[in-house]
Amino acid sequence: MGKLNMMDHHDESLRSGFGMFLSNWLAENVDTPVSELYGKASRNLRVYGMEQKEMTLFSENKGAFGEADGKAYLTPQTVKNFSDESVARYLGKDSVTPEEATSVRDTIEDRLRTFIVDNTDAVHLNPSAADKAVLNFGFSPNSAPGFVFGIIGIFKQWSVTWMRRVLARDLYGNGQNVIQTLMSKGGAQMIISRVLQLTAFGYLSNMAKNIAQGLNPPDVKSPSTWGEAFSQGGGLGLFLDAIFMNADTSNHTLTSQLGGPGFKFINQMAAVASNIIYWKHPLNAIKAVINSNFNLSKLPYISLAYNHLIGFRRMEHANPGSVERLEHKREKENNANYYWSPTSAL
Repeated sequence: MGKLNMMDHHDESLRSGFGMFLSNWLAENVDTPVSELYGKASRNLRVYGMEQKEMTLFSENKGAFGEADGKAYLTPQTVKNFSDESVARYLGKDSVTPEEATSVRDTIEDRLRTFIVDNTDAVHLNPSAADKAVLNFGFSPNSAPGFVFGIIGIFKQWSVTWMRRVLARDLYGNGQNVIQTLMSKGGAQMIISRVLQLTAFGYLSNMAKNIAQGLNPPDVKSPSTWGEAFSQGGGLGLFLDAIFMNADTSNHTLTSQLGGPGFKFINQMAAVASNIIYWKHPLNAIKAVINSNFNLSKLPYISLAYNHLIGFRRMEHANPGSVERLEHKREKENNANYYWSPTSAL
């Protein structure tokens, strides 16, 4: 899936970019005492076994650092070039054997690589085997139940990963359990803050969908508006998804919801065949397939103009009265009036 939608290239670019940032940050701070590093950086380094001794070792081998674009980078590969003299001082000896020097370099290299990889994974979330196991309910991916649950949850992997890593880090990061965190000073405020943030993004998501349909934003004074925002909320990713998704989801079936876009297309083609056989508005069914899969017509900044110039006229021609019914339906569902009604295009 990642190769088809080119997200693999996007993900790898983000990961490599952040890895290079960490390498450059380390190279620029090797002379700074670990205890004086800002924020949680000193604690983070110590977790991976990089104390002041290791930073001194790095500082003594700055000449071995890699360089690109006029910047220095401390990468795991550069550790192989650390001098034997600096390794001896690191061990508190006058000299070291080649075997001892190699063992120290390998150990430091592993620590540095683990530090960069783990922190990159923490910043750019990717579902791990444990995250996928949650969606598979513990079944092997090669088993029949594991395969079925994997297909059903394929579009929920990021949500599970975010809850297990980001949210769990906030709850358990200080060695506390959930109850202790909520009872601690600031714990409840942290949870409330998260909920309010996600609810705000949920409202932005619903507002973007309304604007893309020609509707005014949802009424902020209506309790149902905030109930829907709370349900919709899930972060900036949902906000962007809502802009580019098809605003009218009434034609989604159980299989399309569980199976994703591929099953939705199959269902649409089956509906076209059925409508042709029984002659029940076949042009309308064909129009739905075109509108759902012709991506240009779904871009948020031209979809409204496209619908008023072409889409609504085609819809009314294929099924007279459908545009007016759609208008009333959307006004009722979104609890908002149109600023540019579909019937005005007829």
